[in-house]
Amino acid sequence: MARRRQGGKKRGSLVGTLVFALALLLMWLGSELGLFAAFIDVGQGDSAFVSCGGETLLIDAGISSAGGAVADYLRSRGVDRLDYVVCTHAHEDHCGGLDDIIEGFEIGTLFAPYTEFDSSGAFTRFEDTAAERGLYITVPPLGSVFTLGGAEFQFVGPVSDWGDDLNDSSLVLRVEYGGSAILFTGDISSGALA
Repeated sequence: MARRRQGGKKRGSLVGTLVFALALLLMWLGSELGLFAAFIDVGQGDSAFVSCGGETLLIDAGISSAGGAVADYLRSRGVDRLDYVVCTHAHEDHCGGLDDIIEGFEIGTLFAPYTEFDSSGAFTRFEDTAAERGLYITVPPLGSVFTLGGAEFQFVGPVSDWGDDLNDSSLVLRVEYGGSAILFTGDISSGALA
């Protein structure tokens, strides 16, 4: 009578373990090389982080007391440099926490819809902190396109001059990767999208 070898189970579990490890590796590489987007909980206000192919973009950082939480989140993801930082507009619940980001990270390009805004203390602090670090605010022309790893982002708003309406003066970004896109609107109203 022939006896069956007992090694089959071990070989099968080894192959299963290797397949599982390979799947985890591919998922990790996909998150590192593909598009990643997260909305950071800042309570009142907005903050979003986008990365692709090792390049990074931060959009807003909530109120001033949320800047530390945004910085902590970025560090937890291993971020020590931000290629792009966008201040969508001068309301404190969007630009208030950016001081902590400018002070704590190396910044490539800093975008905002204007270079000066007198009636917003939070934006003035943002401007001053940027100037102290030797950063200049870039006002992107409508339609300008920038690369973010394998993705692109384009400034698609504001589409006209909204005067003193800070919300409708928000920078609007469209991030595109593959066949998908994400629209980051700041605080614009539906009328400002047209």
